[in-house]
Amino acid sequence: MLHASDCHLGASPRPTANEAAFVALVDLAMGEDVDAVLVSGDLFDTPRVHGEMLDWTIDQLHRLACPVVVLPGNHDWFEDQSPFRTVDFEQRCRHVHVLDERGGELLELCELGVTFYGRAVHDHEPWFRPLADLPPRPVSGWGVLMGHGLVVDSDHPSTRGSPIYPRDLACIDWDYVALGHWSRYWHVQSEPVPVVYAGNTACSQGERPGCVMVELSPDRGVTPTWTPLG
Repeated sequence: MLHASDCHLGASPRPTANEAAFVALVDLAMGEDVDAVLVSGDLFDTPRVHGEMLDWTIDQLHRLACPVVVLPGNHDWFEDQSPFRTVDFEQRCRHVHVLDERGGELLELCELGVTFYGRAVHDHEPWFRPLADLPPRPVSGWGVLMGHGLVVDSDHPSTRGSPIYPRDLACIDWDYVALGHWSRYWHVQSEPVPVVYAGNTACSQGERPGCVMVELSPDRGVTPTWTPLG
């Protein structure tokens, strides 16, 4: 799988490094023939993306033949004009799946043997916990969690929006946690389950654009690897 986040498309009326990095992301996914692409929040920089940018994004997504799983983040959900409320992505791109249910949404892709779960950011508030009260891990196949929020240092109540507490991570029994919201690549933990931030696509590590390639292997387990773009 290719795990990305915080693409922030549409930050400017004219194409920027964000759009260039997204093109490179799609190129990499196609070149590596990945089985799925994940975007863990903030595909767009704003909930008020203009029509040309929406059309451009859909054109890029059309280049991919594999499933694309998108979790709305705090940048592209807040307003009523959010693209995820005004555009039916799954109708215009049948291989794109948007996890936008307020209480969380399960998506089983039987052809891949993978079940995804994510809770979209409807309210970027301290009481919203992206990885709390998770459903049980799927009985068969791989289980991948997607979240958009901030991993905090302690279980003391945080005033930050969408906190992810140590106690939330400690009880996860899924196979991989694909996070977004932190601006740089960060491998939060390896055990008991790999938890990884992909970072902003255009400047994921240092000033370099990048993403995370995730191998799910029955023999080797889960191996996430930061990968540069271009």
